[in-house]
Amino acid sequence: MLREKWNQIPIDTDILVTHGPPLGILDQGLLVSIGGWDPDCGDPDHLGCEELLIRVKTIHPSLHVIGHSHGGYGVHKDKRTTHVNACICDEDYRPVITPIALDLKKPKRP
Repeated sequence: MLREKWNQIPIDTDILVTHGPPLGILDQGLLVSIGGWDPDCGDPDHLGCEELLIRVKTIHPSLHVIGHSHGGYGVHKDKRTTHVNACICDEDYRPVITPIALDLKKPKRP
């Protein structure tokens, strides 16, 4: 079961890198334009993992970097976590999307 795998992520993880996204966070499957999902096209299919979402909401890393879901490219911040979908390829796997650069500060955790 996936929950058993995700539960192996230590509770004090500050920076988490996963191939795929958690459900509902930068997990759109279709890249309409380089800017990301076009909301005028209706609801995209969500490719994220519900079990990963539960773990991320439990450990609250300060940064969660993902890829895989090309249409979810971008940055989403909630109260405790900055989520970055750093996928730089379009649906044809051409590296045409501008990489995301972040300046990291020293973690606040002890």
